[in-house]
Amino acid sequence: MMTKVLIVNNEYDKKNLGLAPKIGEALLAHDERVSFEILHYTDISKENIQMIDPHMIFLTGRLTYAGDVAKDAYDAELELIRETDVPMFGICLGHQLISLAYGAELGRMVEVSENEEPIREEGYVEMTMRLGDPLFNGVANPFMVYEYHLEEVKAVPENFELLASSEMCGVQAMRHKDKLIYSTQFHPEAFSPIFPEGQRILQNFFDLVKPKTLVQLPGTQEFAPGDGTTENIYFE
Repeated sequence: MMTKVLIVNNEYDKKNLGLAPKIGEALLAHDERVSFEILHYTDISKENIQMIDPHMIFLTGRLTYAGDVAKDAYDAELELIRETDVPMFGICLGHQLISLAYGAELGRMVEVSENEEPIREEGYVEMTMRLGDPLFNGVANPFMVYEYHLEEVKAVPENFELLASSEMCGVQAMRHKDKLIYSTQFHPEAFSPIFPEGQRILQNFFDLVKPKTLVQLPGTQEFAPGDGTTENIYFE
């Protein structure tokens, strides 16, 4: 069965796909039975989402500075986040939009005076897991992933759980308690041969969400291969 993936491109310019193709690269290296649709955030509508009918949605980051992500330009995306039942993974700006949609506050990661240069978290940065989760299957703790941001989510929204932090940013990864919604401030799609952990994280999300083939043997109960329970493991 083909898995349909929708990637919402949050770059300002529609022609600029940013790191969106790297999401496809990570998933196709894991499973060739994937189809992709890239939709610019200004083209989000209920009709377009229904027409694409995705199994999962990725919300990308934005390599060009986004400024105030609460502005009206993202209203349709915020509505999609709040209303859809489709599993979702937000990256960087996508992570921040999920947080806004669920009532969290954003702000500069490091406050500086008007005359000072803004401080980014940039490059490959060490992450520390705060909660064991299938998203991190096969990933060591701590792990290295790429960062590029000024703003941060100030606190995990209600009904979300903190999954990972860095030294500079407290909310680096989170998940919804009841829905298949994950998000990361870091860029898992900016993986490299030296630091491949981001690719594994994207593939783990794909495995959590992709349609399962039901198998039934005579006289047995239906089951989906790979299903099972994973207990929460907390890290100090």
